[in-house]
Amino acid sequence: MERNSLLAVVVLFFLAPIAGFGLVGCDTPSMLEESDEESGPGEAVPEGLIDNWVEFDTTGDDVLDREEYRQAIRDQRLFSQWDIDEDKQLNKEEFARGMFDMWDGNNDGVLTEPQYMGAIDAWFEKGTELGAFSSLDVDGDGQLTRDEFLQNVDIDPVFSRFDNDSDDNIAQNEYGEGLFITNDSNGDGVITQSETLF
Repeated sequence: MERNSLLAVVVLFFLAPIAGFGLVGCDTPSMLEESDEESGPGEAVPEGLIDNWVEFDTTGDDVLDREEYRQAIRDQRLFSQWDIDEDKQLNKEEFARGMFDMWDGNNDGVLTEPQYMGAIDAWFEKGTELGAFSSLDVDGDGQLTRDEFLQNVDIDPVFSRFDNDSDDNIAQNEYGEGLFITNDSNGDGVITQSETLF
């Protein structure tokens, strides 16, 4: 039962693979950026997108377009949760930490093999490897701590898909657009509740 609940959280959070990932629209600097008034890292993220769907779906059409999603990302303060040094961009370590925290759906500070594999299947094209679970689990205890993950994971495959301008940092607009495209699993330009990852 616990494994199924955990897998459900991971699947909800990372429903869509990033197959054929092309970051369209990242040339607009303000796209999907949080405002300067946002709180910094360490504060609790508000309830999930699905919990607030009616609030974010301002047109009432039961889907979120890019503008509605942009506002939802701002309201959820997701980028600021990942941006530890508050410099309005994510380096590889911040991005990896953010991924670990998202994938740790039960917030127990470790990833089990089902959590890790479920997230890999949802975020990546088939055959993409961040590293085999057994090679990341250095102490062999059947779970990945954040330190094991950060020290041993190959973050480049997903980082490069978000880093549209290849400057080794993910700006707010790249992060938001990457999440939009990741959520929009059928590529129709809108996000339905069944596509929502958080």
